[in-house]
Amino acid sequence: MTTRLTHLSLIILAVAAIAEATPQTDEREKVKSICYELQYLNLLKGNLNNKLPTSSPAISELTTLSKIWTLHAAQSNSHGRRCLLLALAGKAEEDLEKLKGDQQRAATPIREALDLITKHIGYVEATKQAAAMKVGHDDGQTTAPSGGSSVELNFKVVAGGDAGCELDGTGKATSHPFDDIDIDKITEQKLTDASKLAAMMKITKLTGTTLSSSRPDNTGVKTIQTRLAARQVGGSASWTWAPTKSNTAAAQTETSVFKEDERTTSCEEAHNKVTETSPTREKLAQKLCFALKAAAPKPASMQNFNGSTLAADKTIRRILRNCNPDFHELDDINDDQKAKKLVEYITTAYGDDVNDFVRNLITKL
Repeated sequence: MTTRLTHLSLIILAVAAIAEATPQTDEREKVKSICYELQYLNLLKGNLNNKLPTSSPAISELTTLSKIWTLHAAQSNSHGRRCLLLALAGKAEEDLEKLKGDQQRAATPIREALDLITKHIGYVEATKQAAAMKVGHDDGQTTAPSGGSSVELNFKVVAGGDAGCELDGTGKATSHPFDDIDIDKITEQKLTDASKLAAMMKITKLTGTTLSSSRPDNTGVKTIQTRLAARQVGGSASWTWAPTKSNTAAAQTETSVFKEDERTTSCEEAHNKVTETSPTREKLAQKLCFALKAAAPKPASMQNFNGSTLAADKTIRRILRNCNPDFHELDDINDDQKAKKLVEYITTAYGDDVNDFVRNLITKL
């Protein structure tokens, strides 16, 4: 009966573990120590760099169309057609400036996150170096007490310890590395925590052998005094240093980037307690939240416009009202009723068929 209950308990635990596993927890668990953290952060930098808005086809299109329409407007013998072309050029320039501004605003949180990732990587690399340190004796010649019953031992932190993990030449953890990350599944990050560095470092054992006597018992061995007790150290004694492997996972803290898997809570609310004096890992999580939510602007292509869409555009209305004498007396271009004559003119002049607009005002030019 006991065996059956044990098996049943194990099955329940296994099912519960499977039920709790999500793509978000799988993503978080890729980071098992600071070596994996370094690999993850470097891959994260690459992914965020790919999110940065670049000189998109939309920018190239708007720049080209603006130049074409301006050039043909200058060459046109018809004042009415010149105004129509100048209105299109003006809208293209306005959309171009708006798109550049939108891209810059979208890039700002990403660049801020990239800057903090770079800073944190340096911090983690320094932590990894510290994890590979051990305590040793300073064998340099120093002045020591002569005579009497006192002695001085000089210890220092030196290289030669065991960080517990390593990276290969490509920046991957040498044990069970992962090939890629999924930034859409990030909700928490395991990040190196300055307040936990002491927990990472383990003891360095100094074992003395061939001592001239032995301790009377092995109980209550804690301090240097109780460890040495009645032992006498003679000239034949030898000493061996043995560092213990560091546990770099103990120096990490799971830090929330989003409050929930669905990422519905705003970054302002999720990180409302983060200030300039907060730990770097908390500020990094905050910047990552904004960066991962940042979306590249998606402008509408002017090649999808027609007379109706252009007639609704305030820039087109304004330029044509100012350029064409037939509409100079229109005092409110935003009032559809007052601007009815202008709206009808724009719709007809540009053509209410997208193909006609593209053929007559883009392709033929």
